Amino acid sequence: MIFNKNIFLLFILALAMCSGGCVKKQPSMYYFGNSQSALYAHKKEPTDENFIKLKQSMENIIDHSQMNGMKIPPGTFANLGYLNLLEQNDKKAVEYFNSEKHLYPEATIFMDRMINKVEVQTEGESNAEG
Repeated sequence: MIFNKNIFLLFILALAMCSGGCVKKQPSMYYFGNSQSALYAHKKEPTDENFIKLKQSMENIIDHSQMNGMKIPPGTFANLGYLNLLEQNDKKAVEYFNSEKHLYPEATIFMDRMINKVEVQTEGESNAEG
């Protein structure tokens, strides 16, 4: 009888192990692409090439997320706005800041500050020209 109990316990253990492998993996909430490696490369070596790769990786996250019905990760629009700001593409930067604010209302205060800085900077440049 002891022999049968051991076999029964082994059978239950094997069944439990096999059934655990059948659990369906939940899809990721966000898609980050290769943004981490692109950001690291740009921080380590801030060349024009690495800047372009970083910007493209952020744009890729947005495109991939939208095509697959995924939510765009927090900070993606804000980072892309900042990258456009560095390129002095103020209009596009403000668009991205507004997109971040719309998607993540908790970022409103920070995004409003960034938008205000762009507007102040733009006013200063137009006053200097005039």
